[in-house]
Amino acid sequence: MLGLQVPEVYGGGGQADCRFNAVLNEELARAGLGLGTVRVHDDVVLPYLIRYADEPPRRRWLPAWPPAS
Repeated sequence: MLGLQVPEVYGGGGQADCRFNAVLNEELARAGLGLGTVRVHDDVVLPYLIRYADEPPRRRWLPAWPPAS
């Protein structure tokens, strides 16, 4: 359930907004679970990387690069 907003070309879910992350956070809280810094990276760091990074950092840090054929 991580990286839902990563574009599909990079191996992510391709979701354009953070509503799915909000639902995931609420369900984790209801279950009494915490993922610590993983949620910070998914909710804060990843959107900046997707929006502002050039292609070389995207290739390095986003999942499934190069895409599976």
